[in-house]
Amino acid sequence: MNCYEEKGGHIYQRVGQGIKKDPNCDNLSHHKNDTKKALEVIGYWILNIANSDNLAFQEKILAHLAPILCIINTQEKSETTSSTLLSVQNIKNEVPSLFIILIILILVKFNYNFDKKLNPKNLTSKHFFEFGEALAHSIILTKNELKIHKKLLESPTSIEEYRSIFPSCLVQFYDGLLKTLYETKKKIIDRQRKYRKKPLKPLNYEKITKQTTFFISIILNIAFKGWKIWLPRTMASLCRKPKLLSSLQGILEVVNITSHSQRHERNLEKIRALLVDPTDRICHEKNIWNLGIIDNVDFKETTFGYGNIFDAVRGNSHATLRMLFQYQLPNELPEIIEIQDENKQKLFGQNNFSQQTFNIFNSVFEQLLTFNENLTPNYRSDFNEDDIRNQIMTHFEVSFNLPPPNVIILDAGDPPSSDSAVHKCLEMYKNEIGMENNEYINVVADEAIFRRGISYCKTNQKTKMILGQWHTNKDMMMALITIFSGYGIFNMAGILGVRFLDKLEKGVDFRATSRVLELIWISVGIAIHIYVKKKKQTLDNILKEENNCVKVWYLYFQWASYWRAHWFGIRWGIFDLQHESLKAFSPLFPIAGKSNYARSVTYHIHCIENNPLLRKMLRTAPSINLTSPGHFFAYDEALETFGVKFVKQNVTRIPADGEELKLRIKATQLEKERTEMLICDYIGDSVQSSRPRNVQSRKEKIWELAHLLINAFESLNPLENPVFEFCNNLNDDGVNQLIIAYDIGIKRLQTIANQEIFLTESYTTIGRRARNITRVTVADITKMKKEKKIEIREEKEKEKGRGGRGRGRGRGRGRGRGRGRGRGRGRGKEEETNMLSDDDDEATDT
Repeated sequence: MNCYEEKGGHIYQRVGQGIKKDPNCDNLSHHKNDTKKALEVIGYWILNIANSDNLAFQEKILAHLAPILCIINTQEKSETTSSTLLSVQNIKNEVPSLFIILIILILVKFNYNFDKKLNPKNLTSKHFFEFGEALAHSIILTKNELKIHKKLLESPTSIEEYRSIFPSCLVQFYDGLLKTLYETKKKIIDRQRKYRKKPLKPLNYEKITKQTTFFISIILNIAFKGWKIWLPRTMASLCRKPKLLSSLQGILEVVNITSHSQRHERNLEKIRALLVDPTDRICHEKNIWNLGIIDNVDFKETTFGYGNIFDAVRGNSHATLRMLFQYQLPNELPEIIEIQDENKQKLFGQNNFSQQTFNIFNSVFEQLLTFNENLTPNYRSDFNEDDIRNQIMTHFEVSFNLPPPNVIILDAGDPPSSDSAVHKCLEMYKNEIGMENNEYINVVADEAIFRRGISYCKTNQKTKMILGQWHTNKDMMMALITIFSGYGIFNMAGILGVRFLDKLEKGVDFRATSRVLELIWISVGIAIHIYVKKKKQTLDNILKEENNCVKVWYLYFQWASYWRAHWFGIRWGIFDLQHESLKAFSPLFPIAGKSNYARSVTYHIHCIENNPLLRKMLRTAPSINLTSPGHFFAYDEALETFGVKFVKQNVTRIPADGEELKLRIKATQLEKERTEMLICDYIGDSVQSSRPRNVQSRKEKIWELAHLLINAFESLNPLENPVFEFCNNLNDDGVNQLIIAYDIGIKRLQTIANQEIFLTESYTTIGRRARNITRVTVADITKMKKEKKIEIREEKEKEKGRGGRGRGRGRGRGRGRGRGRGRGRGRGKEEETNMLSDDDDEATDT
């Protein structure tokens, strides 16, 4: 009834006796606003017509409205009261009621709501933009009012107090927005629950209030950036606490930033992992070179188990990470074979290419030193390791210009702790690629996996194993450290500033170990070239002279040059520089006691030398380029640096079950692609290397060590030099042992090839682990230092004891006794001070 009357209708009420006030419509006050409402309704109806597409109807309406415009800005003046009443009466007879107007408009399907005057159908994008501008200006106008209560916005005592300061324009806007959305959604849900005869659920207004608080806080943080709005700053602090990550996810779920709970996401992730098929990414074209890379990936639990009061080892999981690199070759494989040529040389030891590379290195040192031909040759000392590296690079041409390969993470395998597990991983490549009769696949792996795959390759000719060059280069460094451990290499590292020699001995950090050996190589190269120039000799005559120090460290300079050339071949993408340098360095593996690497390198070199197709492919793509132009990685290095890191970053909640772990590894590439667009678009995440690594120059240390070496080379007793202190191998037997070790290494590698590859000798493993040099560890050097300090201390004590007895005999009894006491006290303090200083030195050396 109220609605009927509000729409302009009237229900007659009977007037009883004695009632003076008439409640009916004869009293005009009941409908005094009907005219305004009627005009308002007609105005909105005209706007609705204007926003429609019916042009003919719009023209018709405009033609009938145009005559009304003549009364604008006109005012009728009545001369008499009667004429005024008459005109009012005439107008009253002509004006229709609001009820009639609404009925007419409803008949033409235009329903007007007085409470909600904005019709979404009549609003355009321009209207919303103007409304956004108006809302923004309203927020800015509230700044002065908010500044009064700024402290409550930054550090409120309760969430209700925090909400009470919000501008009313934002509160009403988000209340209307969110409540309308939730109420509309609730109507649909209630209808479905009624149909299913389930009880209705009330609307969660508390959640709406939380979402309103969240969104308003974001708007205020944008509008007043300098203010310390409580909620955004608390969220920033919460992001820095990994243990509260679940709480952060719960907050984001409440405000609908995330669509569902963590539990549901885990279920969805498992479903996606079950449905994903990595083989769909494999390209099956004729000019594709398939290169597989496998490595062990291990996961450790981030925390210890509950109740681990005995500090037990954390749980870990292992699997075999399998990846496939597909190179798009410029020509088909048979054409590449015809273009390339073959150059067969001996398998092990020095070759023409390695000797030419060594001569290039010598010429670079001579060019940078720029000797003056005088009686006392002068030389430059203003270059460092970067200058040498850049100068060497000018002598080699980088011809690798293939685009980055198609990288695919395939199904993970079992932990590579047995031959059968490795064979199964290799067999999976054949099934996934679907090789035809003339196709094959090469698989790169580290030495441990390579060794287990040798037996598989003997029975499966379509699979060829390649030894990972990054791991090989690392063991080349370890072989150099082992061979020269008794000739002063640890003393040189200490002069360069290495503090933890035991870490250097074990090669804990690849970059640091490589850096130290490179600096030693440069210092030794500088010292040898200056020594030869002063003696007016050549490098070829060094091994014929009697100076043992020069002989030993000339061999280091030569053998380390093979190692550096191998590393340059990896970084610059030059296959011949890699392969020929490895062949020249290979005899050092057996003499250093690295029997496993000696066997694996023998198989690797033989496989490449006797497989022209593989050799040509490696010349075409010797390394992999993933980050920046001109900077290459070894295949196993790329897997270790990017693949393993990529998998560990994208695998969450490491499971103890091996099958579930393999399932998550298989889905990592899909999960990364799902989030890649979001991350790259919002924070600009990219794998591209923007700038080279900033490495501190060691120029002063290089030249300090070089000058010490020059003095030691020219000294009659070099063992007194701090560089060669505690070098027990630096004698005639040790030097002769080192000189003949290289040829012995060649024979030992050839023996392995004859026994296992060519099958010309009977198989035996006796003596394979033997070293042809004497190894000295850091612990042995520390022990020798302690023993020497003890000997020095004992000699000092003996000398003091002899001196005290001599002084006591020639003095009087009383005077001598008093002086004896005084001297005794003084000697005691002095002796105590010496022991402390010795202990300090001992601790420092340790």
